[in-house]
Amino acid sequence: SNANAADLTPNASNRVCNSLALLQCVASHPDTRPLFLRARLPLLLFPFLNTSSTDRPFEYLRLTSLGVIGALVKVDDQSVTNFLLNTEIVPLCLRIMENGSELSKTVATFIVQKLLLDEAGLCFVCQTPERF
Repeated sequence: SNANAADLTPNASNRVCNSLALLQCVASHPDTRPLFLRARLPLLLFPFLNTSSTDRPFEYLRLTSLGVIGALVKVDDQSVTNFLLNTEIVPLCLRIMENGSELSKTVATFIVQKLLLDEAGLCFVCQTPERF
């Protein structure tokens, strides 16, 4: 599911990132966050998190997508934790922590840390270590 590096121009990456910045506002706001989760919109970000290309346009997409997830976990909201634990966010973040840019590693680490600080998150990761 990795896009070809030639297919993503800096201009196209920039336009997508501008849209993702709007999604980050929706994810951050207490009135729209529940609707954002109910519509399963965070799942649309996963292909951007799943790219392994280190080219700048891809890294920019990865970092901006992480920013949206980071905005979700920044607020201690059990529904966010429950939603994310039922996705592939932890394995994706662990891979970014190994291979991403310094900034992406930092945001991915923050996301994993916030999930582990939640009791349900810690139990989930400890019960299913083979996934990671």
